[in-house]
Amino acid sequence: MLARPVLDLPESALELTRVSFAPQGHEKREAVLAAKEQAADLYRRLAAAGPGTDLPGLATALADLAKTLAGLHQDEETVTAFERAATVRLDIGDRSGAANLHNDFAIALERMGRLAQAARASEHAAALFGEAGERGSQAMALVNLSRILSGLNRTDEAADAAGRAAAIYRERGERHLESAALVNQSQALMAADRYEQVITANRRALELFKENSSTRNASKGPPLYNLGTAFLQLGRFEEALPPLQQAAAVYAERGNRGSEADALRAVGNALFSLSRYEDSATAYEQAATLLRATGSAKKEGQTLRNLGGVLLRMGRFDQSVTVCGQAVTLLREAGDSVGEAGALLNLGGACTHAGRYAEAAAATGKAAVLFREAGDPDNEAGALSNRSEALRNAQRYEETISVCEQAIALYQTVGNHQREGIMLGKLGKSLTSLGRHEEALTAHERESAACREAGDRSAQGKAFLDVGLTLRSLPRFEDAASAWEQAVGIFRVTGDRGSEGVAWAGLGAALADSDRTGEAIAARQQAVVAFRDAGKLSEEAVFSGELATSLATAGRHAESATAHMRAAELHQHLGHRTKEGPALRNVGLALDNAGQHEDAIAWYARAAEVFRETGDHHDEAGVLRRMAAALKSVGRPEESIVMWQHSVACSQQSGDDPYEAVGHYGLGQALMEAARHDEALSAFRQAVDLMRQRGMRGPEATTLRELSRAQQALGRTEQAIAALARAVTCLDEEGDHERQGEALFDLGKALVTSGRYEQAAVVALRCADVSRRAHRPDLEQRALMEIGVDIANAGRTEETLPVFRRLHEAYAATGDTEKEGWGLVLVAGALVDSGHFAEAIPANHQAADFCRATGNTLGTDTALSQLRKAELGLRLRAQRGGTP
Repeated sequence: MLARPVLDLPESALELTRVSFAPQGHEKREAVLAAKEQAADLYRRLAAAGPGTDLPGLATALADLAKTLAGLHQDEETVTAFERAATVRLDIGDRSGAANLHNDFAIALERMGRLAQAARASEHAAALFGEAGERGSQAMALVNLSRILSGLNRTDEAADAAGRAAAIYRERGERHLESAALVNQSQALMAADRYEQVITANRRALELFKENSSTRNASKGPPLYNLGTAFLQLGRFEEALPPLQQAAAVYAERGNRGSEADALRAVGNALFSLSRYEDSATAYEQAATLLRATGSAKKEGQTLRNLGGVLLRMGRFDQSVTVCGQAVTLLREAGDSVGEAGALLNLGGACTHAGRYAEAAAATGKAAVLFREAGDPDNEAGALSNRSEALRNAQRYEETISVCEQAIALYQTVGNHQREGIMLGKLGKSLTSLGRHEEALTAHERESAACREAGDRSAQGKAFLDVGLTLRSLPRFEDAASAWEQAVGIFRVTGDRGSEGVAWAGLGAALADSDRTGEAIAARQQAVVAFRDAGKLSEEAVFSGELATSLATAGRHAESATAHMRAAELHQHLGHRTKEGPALRNVGLALDNAGQHEDAIAWYARAAEVFRETGDHHDEAGVLRRMAAALKSVGRPEESIVMWQHSVACSQQSGDDPYEAVGHYGLGQALMEAARHDEALSAFRQAVDLMRQRGMRGPEATTLRELSRAQQALGRTEQAIAALARAVTCLDEEGDHERQGEALFDLGKALVTSGRYEQAAVVALRCADVSRRAHRPDLEQRALMEIGVDIANAGRTEETLPVFRRLHEAYAATGDTEKEGWGLVLVAGALVDSGHFAEAIPANHQAADFCRATGNTLGTDTALSQLRKAELGLRLRAQRGGTP
């Protein structure tokens, strides 16, 4: 930090300033020659000096000559003249004169840039003034020494020199000069990071301003500013504000706009650290306005950069983008490439938060280039890290990977293992986004190693979390469990219960994936407890739900209900109404599964109320459907019907046609069970219409089958047949052979009812074909048997023959000899009943022989009985002269 000038230059310095206006060109050359000739003459006279020589006069002449040479910029000759003059003064015992010469000498050396020599000369001057008893001059020399030492960055020595000067002025009662020396001391102390002593020095200076009229015309700005800045550096932000604000007011009163701006910038910093962002932004804006008026482009750019950061924190992203862009331009024009890079980083952050990811990536990329040109690999890597975030948000993962690798290499170069680990984590996540899980795993394993190298156990634990997630994606569940176990161990040691909860949760997921349900439950229980201990109620609520799911999988429904109750309680406590509703519903589901239907109804009712209050009519409809089913389970059918009706109304409110159709379907079923067939028919029709509009062919077919049941109950068989035919078509379009076979079975039965036996037989055979494709031999056999018997019972045995022949084939295909025997018996019987006696006789012989061979006595007797009927029929026909 640069010291502000608070002391007047000593008289000797003013003289040097005056003589610096030396002749130019030809005149200067002549003046230099004359001075050198004079120096040579004085040195000869000094060398030849005897007892009567006027040594004081020679010393004075040499001092005057040194000043002339200084004005002519003859540095070496100036040094020689001063040294010879000072030596003479000491030789004659004139310590005061020697001191003044050393003081002037120091100023001349300082102007020449020979600060180390200047410091030694000032030290000699101060010591000699002290020996001569000239305490005021000694203090002045110490002030000069402090300034020169500050220029050499020997800040501790500079502070001590200024402190010694202040002590002398205090002894002499020179309050104005003491306060000025204290301010100079505070500047050196600030540069030496000795902030507590800065505070002490400036408080003393301010006391002097208050107590002494001689200081009333001096500016209190510097000590107020320095005091506030020291508090700021120590993180004592509340204490920093009053002196900084007072400093700004003092500077404003005195018209010192540059210093007022500096104070306001510091006020902005303090307010920012106190999270008083609105006030901080105001201070920065005021400072920027002042700096613009004074033409201080660089400082204005730096201030706007800070203002952009505040606006970013305030969520005013577009404003932040504008301000940061102005800062970038100002700092670039001012040639401050490092400041420009910092402003570009803020610009990148603002663009990222504004969702302008391409601009963010461009800004941070430029910042990285500037840091590289400045030879700052650490900040270059930081800029690349920010660029990687912008690219990842833009889903430009390949570029993200490349940038991450560059940043990692830089952090390795500077030995920053902590940041290397962070970037390896980002690299792993980007690789995961591209599905490159093996590479991601390698990155996360390297992340863990870097964190271990950095000694950051917490970060290493989080790296193991990433390793576990990646292994689970591969999927290598056992290895994932091992990684999460290591993370648990680390977080237990570090005492980070929140992160331990995350690790337990991951372990629970991996164990569940491995079907180790009991262990998964235990891990999730540990996760819940860890989150509770860490005070992370939101996470506890979420993972109480996960625990409940595991318990339900294990069939532990009562415990599952308890876990869901805890989740609901937490969501209610946190005011998370949108999460409370689902949790309440899940309690009801768990109780339902536990057979506690009455209790389930109460929880469903609470869930429905929450969904209603939050305007979530979709989920309200869903929970009302659950409630309707539970009411049916406890024998409350009329209330169940009412709940179905309410669910339909909710779905209509939310415009949710598919679930409105589901509601109509459930209502229709409830009405059917209550024998309210006309109302059921209406409900099913509305469901069918909605499903047809939505192209929901499978659900439409299911509903059409239920619709046909209602129509048949009302005696509307032909309408039922049409509905079932439509259902068959829908399922054919869906390619759902199993359900198509079931619909064909229903259709065949309906055709028999309507007396359309030939069509029924055709449908039975089609049902057999479809069921075989669906690998449903049970349905194939049932359709052929039941429809075939129904047709036979109606006396239409001719239509029955192809059905029973196909049934025999189906039985034979199963390898069940008993069924195969009965298939032969049925075919042979149908031949008898249809009057095909000549064909029936060998068929019944075959059936009897097969049944006898397989031990089917009843089948054998039945076939022999049918054989006798066939033989009798054949004889009677022959007697009547008919064809066999």
